[in-house]
Amino acid sequence: PKAHKMLMDCLNWRIQNGIDSVLAKPIVPSDLYRAIRDTLLVGLTGYSKQGQPVYAFGVGLSTLDKASVHYYVQSHIQMNEYRDRVVL
Repeated sequence: PKAHKMLMDCLNWRIQNGIDSVLAKPIVPSDLYRAIRDTLLVGLTGYSKQGQPVYAFGVGLSTLDKASVHYYVQSHIQMNEYRDRVVL
């Protein structure tokens, strides 16, 4: 019951926010994308022995001060979708 509700909430959120098409929408304007890329330190560092991707997050080094929270959230969603659809 609780797991079902959580899954349904997640699926509804994806529909309401157009997550399935998020990779087709670039972050615009492009200077915001570059600012986010330069201040949100995250990257694929390699793969584990089991073949799973390993990501590094520079939490203490990220400044998150070059764009609004909305753009950082959108960027984070796009990175996760890219990881799940392309990298994995």
